[in-house]
Amino acid sequence: MGPTKFKIKNMHTKDTKTLVNFFKNDYDILGRDLNFCLNHYNNNERGFCQCFSEKFIEKSSDSKLMRSFMLCSTFFDQFFYTHYRSIYTEFSNEFNFPKIYAHGMGGHASPSWFVYKFHGYDKKADWKNIRDILEIISKDIMDWFKLKHSNDEVLFLKETMKKEVKQEFEEYPDSVLLIHILEKHIN
Repeated sequence: MGPTKFKIKNMHTKDTKTLVNFFKNDYDILGRDLNFCLNHYNNNERGFCQCFSEKFIEKSSDSKLMRSFMLCSTFFDQFFYTHYRSIYTEFSNEFNFPKIYAHGMGGHASPSWFVYKFHGYDKKADWKNIRDILEIISKDIMDWFKLKHSNDEVLFLKETMKKEVKQEFEEYPDSVLLIHILEKHIN
């Protein structure tokens, strides 16, 4: 069983589109049954209220990969919605990342939810896996962004991304690790 699971994992981590398809496949099988919290209106977008995200991750076909993907994809989705709203629709059409909704408050929850220390989610995080997924997604996003924007705009995007990580995640170890990964991989 070990070698088969490894091959499947490699298949899902080829690029961002295969990661999104990995999420969509599990969501279509499990997600709608687990996502019955009515505290948010999601316009039929794929995603979860915080209160059911952990159940989905635990029941997914690969919980470490799913946690890593959800953390990274929701970070980028919210980043572009917040800082690049004028191109968000184009970004969303290209990447179609899932959403994480804030329970009882409306709006979206922070991607740091997936490593939230109070509930012990930080202990479930696999930082090597997060690094690998962040590398894949950030490369694909940067390649897409570079096609349409100047070098100065690309540099500004990178700096803004690092500031956002510092704001969204606890200083140590989350923020330090994520910034280190981003600096190394957003070229």
